[in-house]
Amino acid sequence: MVHKDKRPKAVPLFTAALAVVVLLICVFVFSGLTIVPEVVGSSKEDAVTALQKKGLHVEFVAELTDDVEENIVYKQSFSGLRLPNDHGEPITLYVSKGIAVECPIVEGLTEQQALQALEAAGLKYTVTRQYTTALEEGIVFKQDQKGKVKSGSIVSIFVSQGIGKVVADQSGKSPQQAIEELRADGFDVVVDEYNDGADIFAQSPTVIGQDKTGIQPLGETITLETDRPSLQIPTIGISTNSLNGVDVEITLKNVSDKEIKYVDFEISFYNPFGEPARCEISGKNTYSARYVGPLYPNTSREIVSTRPVIYNPNVAAWRPTSIIVTFTDNTTQELTSSQFWHTADYVGDSTFY
Repeated sequence: MVHKDKRPKAVPLFTAALAVVVLLICVFVFSGLTIVPEVVGSSKEDAVTALQKKGLHVEFVAELTDDVEENIVYKQSFSGLRLPNDHGEPITLYVSKGIAVECPIVEGLTEQQALQALEAAGLKYTVTRQYTTALEEGIVFKQDQKGKVKSGSIVSIFVSQGIGKVVADQSGKSPQQAIEELRADGFDVVVDEYNDGADIFAQSPTVIGQDKTGIQPLGETITLETDRPSLQIPTIGISTNSLNGVDVEITLKNVSDKEIKYVDFEISFYNPFGEPARCEISGKNTYSARYVGPLYPNTSREIVSTRPVIYNPNVAAWRPTSIIVTFTDNTTQELTSSQFWHTADYVGDSTFY
């Protein structure tokens, strides 16, 4: 008697596996899952390209490492299958800034010892030489990097050029005082007395600058700039005639050691309230003129206007707003001035300036 096997036939293994794969693909496609590729060991540029193809955002952390070359990714925050609700989170890539080495401390060493130590550590260097107040020539007194640094980076070292002294700031002092102090410190001094901006009414010049500061070697020449003017106005006078015309008398004195060729000046006039006193004819409160020399050193010349310069009965103060001195060697000096009140005595800077 024959018995029929009523058990169902087994599903072929291949068919079952294929069904699983199809199912996973469907889940993957319809669920929005993303596979984040592994990019460790890639260059920064290649890693970014691979991740951006997946629509992923990327952030970076750059650090020195012990054994990873520069610009290579050595770690990432995530890789593998990513859920849909994680898609807004960026992938952080850790990128090597280079292999770290310990920068040797070279301060206090000779220049040769310092360079040997830096070369042995795989570092490059630049050398700047400066005078110091205590260290002999050839001793390193400063370096710009210490601790962990990138292999092959440049370390700047500063080497003593010899023992010097600090050049004191002489601004605001009289030239004679500045000269005495600098010479007492062991420096030579040169004074440049004809600089722009000097006040024509200044009685005593002062130092307004110098060409060297900081630590300098003894015997170095320091050039001082002073505000001594080349021209002064020892006397002035203005008067008003019966037609309200204002006449001007000015005395010019050459206090320089050079011959003056021209003096070009502009004068502005003001009323007692510090407002422009405008000419009743031209509407201007200024008058321009040129004195033609020669005006020799340590000599004076009086200039008298041949006609009224403006017409206004209320002139109470005037000021040379522009004075340019041209010497016979064609160099020039542009001067400034204080306010001058039309009173019996010189008053100086006005309350409205």
